[in-house]
Amino acid sequence: MTIVILKIMNIASDDIGRKGMMDGIELRISVNERKPPIWRRIVVHPETTLEELHGIIALIFEVVIEPSHHFKFGRDMIRPDDPRYGSLRISTFEPGNVIEDIFETGKGDRFRVKVVKKERYRSEKLPVLIGGMRRLATGLDEYPYDIMTDQMESELRRYRRYDDKITGLDGRKVEPWQVASMTHSDVLYKEMMEELIKFMPLSSRAEKRMRAPKRLEPVPEKVPPGTPIEIRVKLANMPVPVWRRLLVRSEITFHELHIAIQFSFGWNNYHLYEFRIGDSSIQSFDEDDVEDFPMGIEVVDASLLHLRDVMVGKGWSIPYIYDFGDGWTHVVKVTKIGSGAAPFNMAELLDGSGACPPEDCGGPYGYMHLIKKLNDPDDPEHEEMAECVGEDRIDPKKFDVEEAKEHVRMVLS
Repeated sequence: MTIVILKIMNIASDDIGRKGMMDGIELRISVNERKPPIWRRIVVHPETTLEELHGIIALIFEVVIEPSHHFKFGRDMIRPDDPRYGSLRISTFEPGNVIEDIFETGKGDRFRVKVVKKERYRSEKLPVLIGGMRRLATGLDEYPYDIMTDQMESELRRYRRYDDKITGLDGRKVEPWQVASMTHSDVLYKEMMEELIKFMPLSSRAEKRMRAPKRLEPVPEKVPPGTPIEIRVKLANMPVPVWRRLLVRSEITFHELHIAIQFSFGWNNYHLYEFRIGDSSIQSFDEDDVEDFPMGIEVVDASLLHLRDVMVGKGWSIPYIYDFGDGWTHVVKVTKIGSGAAPFNMAELLDGSGACPPEDCGGPYGYMHLIKKLNDPDDPEHEEMAECVGEDRIDPKKFDVEEAKEHVRMVLS
C-alpha cells in the first residue's frame, strides 16, 4: 500500500499578479521509510485537481499511475469514479488539511507531501520541479541530485495551463501578455493631440499616423498546446536564397522563437529584435523604455506571448527584424499545422539553405558589398575586409544543416 500525505496551507486560487504571476503552491514530497531519503520539491498550479496531482506524483517519482487508488481526507474518500476526482482543486482545502493518496497496489512505498509555501510564478510555467534527491526507481547515490530526466520534463508540460485570465486595468478578464504590454495611454495621446492642434492643425494623414495603436487581441480559437507547427523563415533581400524550416510547439513564446531563429540561422544574438503584427511590436523591453516608443505602437512582452495566442492559421506570416541598425528582415510563415509529432524541445531545425551573413556588416547591401570585396583578391579593399571579418572569402550558399541542427538542439534542450 502506498500512502501520499498532503497538507494544505495558505492557498488562494485567484491571487494573480498583473504580469501573469500567481501564487503557485510549493510541495515537499518525501518517501517514508527510505534511507537515505528520497524527496522532491515541486511548485504546482493552485487549480491542480486531485486527478492531476496523482499523475504528477507518479511522474516525478517515476512510478506507474495507479488506477486502483483513492484520496482520503478525514472520513471522506474520493475514488477515480467520483465526480469530484476531476473537479476538486487543491485550492478548496483549508490550511492544515491533510490528504492521503493511497495506492492500493504496488511496492508499499508511502509518500508524505507537505505544502511548504506559496511562490510567485508565471502560471503557464507550472508545474515546475525545483529540487530533490535520489530516484526511487534506482535508489543509487552516485548522482543523488540527478532527478530530472528529459522525458519527465516533457511530460510535465501536460499539466500546464496556458490560458489563465487575469483582471486588466479596465476590469476585463484578459491574458497576462495583454496587461503587460506597454503603450502611450489613450489619455496621454488625447492630451498631446489637443496641445498640438492648438498650435498646428494636423492633416488627416498626420493624425492617422499619431492615433492610439490598435491593441493586439488573442485569436478566438487557439490550437491546443503541444500542437506541432511547421514554419519557414526567409531572410529578405539576399543575393542567394537564405531560409530555415523549423518545427515548433504551438505554446512556444515569441522570445523562444527568437532564440530558435537566431541559432538556426547562425546569428549571435547580439542585438535587439522585434516581431510585428499590425500596430504591435513583440520584443523584450523594460518598462522604463515606454517613453522612447513611437506614438501609435503597442509593445508586447515576447516572453509572455505564445505563438498559439495570435496565430491565425496556415499561411499566416509576420516579419521578424533583427538588429535595428543593419535591419535584417526575416519573413516567418506558417506552412503546416498539426502534422506529425510535436518536437521534444520547443523547436527543432528541419532544413535550410544559404549562409548567415556576418554580424554588423551593414545589412543586405553591406553584405553584398562585402562579398564582392572579399571574393576578389585583387580588390584594393580585400585585405582590410578580410581582417575585419576574419575570413578571406565568403560562400553565400554555404550551410551545414546537420551542424545547425545540433546547435539548435543544444541551445534549446
